Amino acid sequence: MIDEKWIFSLDYTAKLIGDNDTRFSLVYISKSGENFSVTYDTGYNSVGGASYGGYDLAYIPTGATDPKVNFASAGVAASVMEHINNTGLRNYKGTYAPRNAFQGPDYRRVDLRITQDINVWNDHKLIVYLDVLNLLNLLDDDKGIVEEYSFNNSRQILVNGVDAQGRVNITGVDPDDSLSVVNFNGQSVWQVNLGFKYSF
Repeated sequence: MIDEKWIFSLDYTAKLIGDNDTRFSLVYISKSGENFSVTYDTGYNSVGGASYGGYDLAYIPTGATDPKVNFASAGVAASVMEHINNTGLRNYKGTYAPRNAFQGPDYRRVDLRITQDINVWNDHKLIVYLDVLNLLNLLDDDKGIVEEYSFNNSRQILVNGVDAQGRVNITGVDPDDSLSVVNFNGQSVWQVNLGFKYSF
């Protein structure tokens, strides 16, 4: 579920070919990213003992010496805490990051339509149109793409079970786990459509 969606449009009409209308239409769409949860990456075994992993909400350590977790090494502690301190996870130190507390990348696209009227005879008119969908992606492959976390879940904290004291064994961090480009119905690629209709 997205929090915000904005749509802006701009139209311009000129007579570039005789007394026929040439119309340029731009539509800009901006949508906030999907909400997602940060969880443990436990492989096939859940910290809670289930037969599947990756869906346990992550406890966010307060620091490298947090007594509730067991870092695999000082290097692991440093990399995990650097990630936490530079993301929204820092707001949940000492507790569990809530479900869907984070927001994925925003989505922005621009669509262009060019329409050319051609008067044929009396009220008969040929209308030719060219649609360029997702113009931003045409100009730059990294623009106009939808990026989401699979199942609204990002397994950023790598763990390997618990130790004898019941502390989670943290083995690493993966900031972009399961973030991927979604391309249902061509929403993350550019498209060009050419068509016409006859009006009378």
